[in-house]
Amino acid sequence: MKWKIVQASVIGTSHLTRGTSCQDKCLTKIVHDRQGDEIFVGLVSDGAGSAIEGGHGAEIACRTALEEITSWISKKNNVIQSSSESEIAPNQIKKYALQFLKVVQREIEKYAPRLPEFIPKWIEKIRKKIEYKAEAKYLSERDSVYSLSRETVEKWIAKIKEEIEHEAQVKGLRSRDYACTFLGAVIGNDFSAYFQIGDGAMVVYDGEYKIIFFPDTGEYANTTFLVTDKNVHEHLHTRFDPGRIDEIALFSDGLQRLVLHYKSKTAHGPFFEPMFSVLRKESPGYSDILNKKLEEFLSSKAVNERTDDDKTLVMATRKM
Repeated sequence: MKWKIVQASVIGTSHLTRGTSCQDKCLTKIVHDRQGDEIFVGLVSDGAGSAIEGGHGAEIACRTALEEITSWISKKNNVIQSSSESEIAPNQIKKYALQFLKVVQREIEKYAPRLPEFIPKWIEKIRKKIEYKAEAKYLSERDSVYSLSRETVEKWIAKIKEEIEHEAQVKGLRSRDYACTFLGAVIGNDFSAYFQIGDGAMVVYDGEYKIIFFPDTGEYANTTFLVTDKNVHEHLHTRFDPGRIDEIALFSDGLQRLVLHYKSKTAHGPFFEPMFSVLRKESPGYSDILNKKLEEFLSSKAVNERTDDDKTLVMATRKM
């Protein structure tokens, strides 16, 4: 295992005052793809304060999503593994295609020393398309996360709603009694996928700390969008990025005003860097000691003076 992970969900002072439990939930897991590479899965959900079973809804959301994601990777692995081992590697396809393009260019130049301006542009356009297609083929073969689509994520959200509706029927309650926000990340070797409903946020490090989606709040103060909303897919944000991501932080809305600059809509690097600096030095896997220290930090007076809400923070790195 290469990933080092620390995570904690702690109750806010306002919940302590009201005598209610922590409504935040988080889950993480390392799933292995067909080549044995690690896929990081991180999920965070925050039960709505107005929902009597919001915390339970958040738990259902994280648990169901993790089951669906793990199952999807497993099924995807089976499909990929069934492909022919004798197929030409994508990098070889790219090599042969570009060599052929050079031959074509040389032949054209031989008979037309002064080429019309559009021909070099046309050749360059073809070259870029060959490289793009080869890269796409490479990623799809190399990283099962590459084939993840919005349609698949929508199916995961639909399954979460289905599980919540079932639980509500069993308990004689309404689905909205389990209302919660939801955000998650699936990070492979060369590709990453992100999805979010409502507030909270995810920050990745790529030379600088960058926000994936800014917290999605409703039209009025202290409102947001929830998994149980009828039009939930209209407020589902998805993003699929090629390239390697080695560090990510996921957090609920209880922390967002401490770690995000609302005016510039950027992440506050000085909050994350000291914590990642410590995490990078840890051994791969989960650290009970660091989890405990994170709980203590999130429950500290310094943090509680700035937020009275429940707080969840998940941090993961595969850097040394």
